[in-house]
Amino acid sequence: MNVENGVTLRKIRSFIRRQGRLTSAQEYALTHYWDIYCLDSTQSHDFKKVFANDAPLLLEIGFGNGEALAKMAADNLDKNFIGIEVHKPGIGHLLLLLQQQGLTNVRIFL
Repeated sequence: MNVENGVTLRKIRSFIRRQGRLTSAQEYALTHYWDIYCLDSTQSHDFKKVFANDAPLLLEIGFGNGEALAKMAADNLDKNFIGIEVHKPGIGHLLLLLQQQGLTNVRIFL
């Protein structure tokens, strides 16, 4: 750590992808629901076509295990949501929630 004018400055850390264990349910969700809810982040998308509506679009960056995003989507069916996350267990968990709750207003970018 550096100290400048009596203030301790933290070193900037770069982002790294966290790895974790997938449960069998999360692995199942990634295998079976990926094509339904996940989007290719290397391509541009027409979200009116993706969601088949022109509802307002909200972006959630770093949704963790997805519980808050699934709750927001369930409480706001008149809005569309894009979630961005790199932690595969979290993506798998959100996919399970989306499928269990029948939510169609969420898509995921990895």
